[in-house]
Amino acid sequence: MIRSRIAPTPSGFIHLGNAYNFVLTWLLTRSAQGHLMLRIDDLDAARIREEYIEDIFKCLSWLALDWDSGPESIDDVYNIYSQRYRENKYTALLNQLVSKDLVFACTCTRKDLNQPENSFCDCANQSYALDIPEASWRLRIPANTEVLIADKILNKQIINLSQLKTAPILRRKDGIAAYHIASLSDDIENEISLMVRGQDLLESTAIQIYMATQLNNNLFGACTFYHHELIHDEGGIKLSKSNGSTAIKSLMSEQKNPAKFYAWMSQKLGLEEVHSAVELLEAFKADAKFLL
Repeated sequence: MIRSRIAPTPSGFIHLGNAYNFVLTWLLTRSAQGHLMLRIDDLDAARIREEYIEDIFKCLSWLALDWDSGPESIDDVYNIYSQRYRENKYTALLNQLVSKDLVFACTCTRKDLNQPENSFCDCANQSYALDIPEASWRLRIPANTEVLIADKILNKQIINLSQLKTAPILRRKDGIAAYHIASLSDDIENEISLMVRGQDLLESTAIQIYMATQLNNNLFGACTFYHHELIHDEGGIKLSKSNGSTAIKSLMSEQKNPAKFYAWMSQKLGLEEVHSAVELLEAFKADAKFLL
């Protein structure tokens, strides 16, 4: 059975690009009679606000999307499903990478790396102890490391991880597991087999496939990947929670139902115009190009 997830980070209000991802994930999973879970990526507590978590549930309700497992309310997130309850699993995955000498300590700050005259991190060659104070942990990537992603939209993509400006962070300076560890750990544990992401996360997918492969887990790389187009504002700027992009909450306040959203979504997918999630799912299932 196909298993997928909707996994928003409550660091801002849901925008049109997030909603596009939610609906596409729902369409692909439901059309394949798969299992869809909701996962709230709330590990970065400093950026999380309760109103953002509430906004996720309001948005999913307005879009009329359902899911099979995961939280049903803010209380569920706090009391049962928060990522903080899985920190021991993230630590275990980190330790596996450490045992394979795939982790190094980095003393560079973000400010350091943003300086043009000092934009290269050489910490991988310094042999710092992992317990050095004020150090993050990063992934060691050998030269000429290439990762193949078989994508349903982009076809075969080869990502050269050796060309990354800085090695991916695995553990922050405060000791908290970073995105790549938490996301990979959760996806492996939940046996996710369908991954729907924006094309801006193509490198992230390659990083996580590489990590999974080093851990002798080949199932993650064998996922069905959909890296969809990014949604931009009228000025051509990619929508982002961090830059105050137009939020779905403004549409919800203006429109009692998402009919206009689904008309827009069906147009984006090249389908006959419809006005509800149910209608879009029927049109989606009838179009052979979306078959998994």
